Amino acid sequence: MVEACLQITEKERHTSIAFPALGTGNLNYPEHEVAKCMIDAAVEYFSTNTNSSIRDVKIVIFYADQKTWMVRICFIQ
Repeated sequence: MVEACLQITEKERHTSIAFPALGTGNLNYPEHEVAKCMIDAAVEYFSTNTNSSIRDVKIVIFYADQKTWMVRICFIQ
């Protein structure tokens, strides 16, 4: 899903995109796993699309969700 959205964003020549934590609502996927999968998908996309027009990708998570937040912090470091 993340890759498909990034491809569409690229095709439309947009420079940014924001994602909610996909699947964590009614589908009940664990938030920390979703965050890691989404980050991994974005990193993989950009490793093979080095000339991308996309400059900003945001994955929106609820700050009080500490497990998901820690995935983000560990990735940045």
